[in-house]
Amino acid sequence: MGNDTEGRPWLRGPGGTAMAVSLAHTAGYGVAVATLPDRLRVGIDVEAIGAVTEAVAAASFTPEELALIDGRSGARRAWLTRCWCAKEAVAKAEGTGLAGRPRDFVITGITGETLTATTQRRTYRLATCILDGSHVVAWTTT
Repeated sequence: MGNDTEGRPWLRGPGGTAMAVSLAHTAGYGVAVATLPDRLRVGIDVEAIGAVTEAVAAASFTPEELALIDGRSGARRAWLTRCWCAKEAVAKAEGTGLAGRPRDFVITGITGETLTATTQRRTYRLATCILDGSHVVAWTTT
């Protein structure tokens, strides 16, 4: 196991193949995603629904992102958490982490449980799901 030049972790897979990996955990939950590094940049995050307070949301999301969230049916707290986890997953895929700048990772679309996020360098699609009715997981798919 090690880190690439941009800080993303990797591990050796079967036959010595280097694999890109992303890990996340919170109380009682741990998640991981791995792929061959030439296939996609991977990132994953897990958080408890409600971990993103309104104060954190106001500081972390643009007005356009908040409008996207408010346009969704379902619990606002769950959608805030989905979008926060998506930002974290993209930041991990980029190899930078949020580094105190969550607005640099912009949620630009929501279709069902799939989110789209953009950075200065690329656009990501992310899958999300709710675990046990209490936690959200988001991971990059492209």
